[in-house]
Amino acid sequence: MKTTKIQSTLLVAALGLTLGFASCAGEASATDLNNQGESALQSQDYDGAKANFEGALAALGDDTASADYKTAQLGLIECLAHLDASGCVEAFEAFAENGNLVAKDYSYIAGQLASANSVIEGINIAAAGIGAFPDDKGLDAVLNTLNEKAKSSGNAEAISALAGLGYL
Repeated sequence: MKTTKIQSTLLVAALGLTLGFASCAGEASATDLNNQGESALQSQDYDGAKANFEGALAALGDDTASADYKTAQLGLIECLAHLDASGCVEAFEAFAENGNLVAKDYSYIAGQLASANSVIEGINIAAAGIGAFPDDKGLDAVLNTLNEKAKSSGNAEAISALAGLGYL
């Protein structure tokens, strides 16, 4: 069978597209990495989730306006709540300075710290949230949870911090 010039050109173009798609297939997008991170969080694979969220942030580079950026940052911070509580607070405070956070973000991360038995760190995040959103009921609820954890553990530092906030 004799190949025409048009058939040869189409064959080369198809081969080029195939190779182009194959090279792109190896690189996960920030959205894909965020989704993988969320799945790992649901399985309580905090190290795996952390790697995915860090990968998403690396893929995004300086694109801090992307919705994927906030998802990756908060996902990474949630991982840190279970892996490194003080690192979680530092990362959250840094993100809060530049991020577009809502009260729910503060209460969620404070709640994650509470579930990881990092009561003092949870109180710090919740207190910052109360400062930014003084009328938020979700933050009151998480502070009540932290209050119960502090009382049941006898954590004097946490009890003192909560008393300073008026929760005892």
